[in-house]
Amino acid sequence: MLYRNTRVFALLIGLAAAVVITAAIASRASAATLEEDYTVTRDAAVARLTAASEKNADRAAKEEKAALAGLEKKMRAIIGLLQIQGMKAEATLNTDTLINDGLGFGMLDGLKFAAADGRTEVVVTTDGLLQRWLKGHRDWWGDHDKMPPTLHEAASVNAFYTQAISTDAAVVKYVVVPIEAPAGATFVYAMLASRTQDEAPNSADEAFLVLARAGKVFVVSGTLKTPIGPIPACEAIRHDFDKKADDELAAYRASGLKDQASLKRSEDLGEQGKNAFLSCFAERAAQEPSFAAAKKEVQDLLDRLPH
Repeated sequence: MLYRNTRVFALLIGLAAAVVITAAIASRASAATLEEDYTVTRDAAVARLTAASEKNADRAAKEEKAALAGLEKKMRAIIGLLQIQGMKAEATLNTDTLINDGLGFGMLDGLKFAAADGRTEVVVTTDGLLQRWLKGHRDWWGDHDKMPPTLHEAASVNAFYTQAISTDAAVVKYVVVPIEAPAGATFVYAMLASRTQDEAPNSADEAFLVLARAGKVFVVSGTLKTPIGPIPACEAIRHDFDKKADDELAAYRASGLKDQASLKRSEDLGEQGKNAFLSCFAERAAQEPSFAAAKKEVQDLLDRLPH
């Protein structure tokens, strides 16, 4: 009798496990279908609205508003209900425009949560949507700054953040922040950085954080209460390169804009100076008095994210 009961119990356990596995497979298939539907709808809207904007920009803008609302609804179904500590409950689609030549086109597909004070933003996407986005952005800037194919590689590249969440200003990495992956995470990466439309600023005043967990990917950006820098030794290095670059530029101007070799040397020295400055910053940042406080801010951002 005990033998029969044991066999029955084992059979029931096996059936229960099969039901759980089947449900998990069905859930993944459903998510993939929703993502495919979103992508097809978005691409069709981009093609339609980009063509329409060339004929009538005002009309295209009105149609774009309705299209974005529809895509946001689809994205909510993909991401599901989500609450992030310190963020406003109402999220918006992380897409500025569906018109191909518009500023903010091609941002990371997901929902954007914002803090009431405007200091922090969290973009939430899925593993599947992110992988599609990375593939689509491989040659976004042509041969310049090709997008790596995986999150593990892309998270350390400036182009990832610039194209995904900051299309109106370039994100410049200053120093990686060592941080341990929390429970359930498959990937985590953090860095201190700054945004610019010209030269790299003399301080790192933002934190950027990427977390992959339970099928979702969180891309966080937050303004630091305790910026790192300026670091005088690094500023001195850049100043030396800038002076040499200015001398070459002066020679180019003195030639009546004919000495192209001097112009090229000036441009190269400017780029070398920026790289030398950033390399110095990355080496010295951890010794700065404000680094511990900045690292704690990064940890606080990580702790806010849902498990």
